Amino acid sequence: MRTKLAGLRAAAHLRVKLEAELLQELPAELLLHGADVTLGEKIAKGGSGCVIVKGMMRAQVCAVKVLSTKGRLDVLRETKKELVVLGTLQHVNLLGCLGFVLGEEWRICMEYCPSTLRDAIQGQCIGLDSDESTGASGQLKGIGQSFEPKLAGAYALQLARGIAHLHAAGFVHRDVKPENLLISTAVDEVLGAPCLKLADFGTTKDFRAMAGSAEAKTMPPARCRTNSVCGTPEYFSPLRFAFGESHGFETDLWAYGLVLLELLAPRPGTHPWDERLFLTQIEEEVPLSHLCYAHYTRPHLCYAHHIQLSPH
Repeated sequence: MRTKLAGLRAAAHLRVKLEAELLQELPAELLLHGADVTLGEKIAKGGSGCVIVKGMMRAQVCAVKVLSTKGRLDVLRETKKELVVLGTLQHVNLLGCLGFVLGEEWRICMEYCPSTLRDAIQGQCIGLDSDESTGASGQLKGIGQSFEPKLAGAYALQLARGIAHLHAAGFVHRDVKPENLLISTAVDEVLGAPCLKLADFGTTKDFRAMAGSAEAKTMPPARCRTNSVCGTPEYFSPLRFAFGESHGFETDLWAYGLVLLELLAPRPGTHPWDERLFLTQIEEEVPLSHLCYAHYTRPHLCYAHHIQLSPH
């Protein structure tokens, strides 16, 4: 009982601290009252106990991330970090924050996007007119069909723009994947395709302090590195598997390449990753960093007892 009470007190103390920081870092006009937000149907379950619901913010349809502040402390810190990115960066290819409610229950109002790029890859894109979903053919891409080059190129360009804006501001996403790429109902008139928005900034690494230094005016600065491991292993770069080595902005570029490969693959959703890699690594005690690098450069070496790395 005492342990539980101590945990609740620690969560309350952290909540007050984080809320004070948010009020300093984010524009005042984003702060909402509870009455400004109406919650509707649940549309997704986020990580660590969060839920995403479709709601209304001052008569505007939005997606609302709801989080109880009585939960885990690390979740509060992660959500605060995500809110900072959402509230400070404005770009057409980054999911936008419409406002937030603080208190015992945090509510983050975001742009509503009915589908993800993963839905589109699997032929399950919903909430869009057929011509908007293809950008060319006028038909929804069905299961087992690859994207038309024009649409794949439009999505690739938009994702590149979003990542570039994020990096220029001093942030690394570290979990770029189709599930975190939302397809808006809005259309990019120039590209003739739905707007693609990078979302879910809970794993984002903030390098602003280092990137903003006088000697690091060229982005991304090479000295912005981290050793922490988070995100989705299927999209990790080799450096992220080498736990003793640091990684930085380039980790998003590796994941970007894998997303592009998934868009253009003859079998949508495939990329050169095999779950047997983990079994091979465990059984043969091959360094995981070597293993994944060899898999991408010389797949047949993954099942050999001696891994030879390509000099390229």
